[in-house]
Amino acid sequence: MRNRFIVATVLLGARAGYPREHGVLRNLCFSAVSDGRPGNREIADAFALLGDLLALEGAQRHRIRAYHRGAERVRDATASVADLAVAGRATQLPDIGPTLQAKIVELVE
Repeated sequence: MRNRFIVATVLLGARAGYPREHGVLRNLCFSAVSDGRPGNREIADAFALLGDLLALEGAQRHRIRAYHRGAERVRDATASVADLAVAGRATQLPDIGPTLQAKIVELVE
């Protein structure tokens, strides 16, 4: 099975003291399974990295914790979270809300 590399671009919040349009652009790279969809591990790694980057940016603690908790839940899921998100059902998992589901769909597409 040949892996493909997918780059998802995520715009994080603005740095403290700067207007919102000066947000920091980050690229998340992860390998995906052959059908082009990231696996649970890749999604969890992306969420954990996003949480870490938000912490470095000085984001609110609840946002940081949401991404870290979401990473744990995605990593522990037995079903494909990418498939659940595309079907609009990822919010059935604990700690996965509409925002995290939308991020998963962005990573998938």
